[in-house]
Amino acid sequence: TILLPYTILGLFLIAGNMMGILPYVKAPASDIRIALGLAGIVMGALILLNLFNKRSKYVVNFMPESNIYMLLPLLALEILAYLNRCLSLGLRILINLAAGKFMTHVILEVVGVSFLSLTGVGIFLSFEILVAYLQCYIFCYISKLK
Repeated sequence: TILLPYTILGLFLIAGNMMGILPYVKAPASDIRIALGLAGIVMGALILLNLFNKRSKYVVNFMPESNIYMLLPLLALEILAYLNRCLSLGLRILINLAAGKFMTHVILEVVGVSFLSLTGVGIFLSFEILVAYLQCYIFCYISKLK
């Protein structure tokens, strides 16, 4: 049952990324609002699930083990670093998908439409499909880390 949310998230990302490979179709995750929103929802759900399941053990992970009062100001940095994962997840998928679409357009514009350029674009699109699957895997894997 714990894998079901990641399966649904993965299917959404794969379907959206594959739609983005089609001409004149923008991948949903290549919009900053959707990419950061997805990352925010995933991180918020992880924080709530960990708080619900582990309770005080989850909060203790952010606390220093010794000299708690002296190192308490560093707690804010630790929490900020944890929440930075949300921004990292969203920007990683956004930039990689947008770069693939941009490179395809650049190749077609610079070289023009010919047999050689279509072969090159076909090879490049196969790499873009690989990147779409890898981005889905990386997003789900990193969001699963506690």
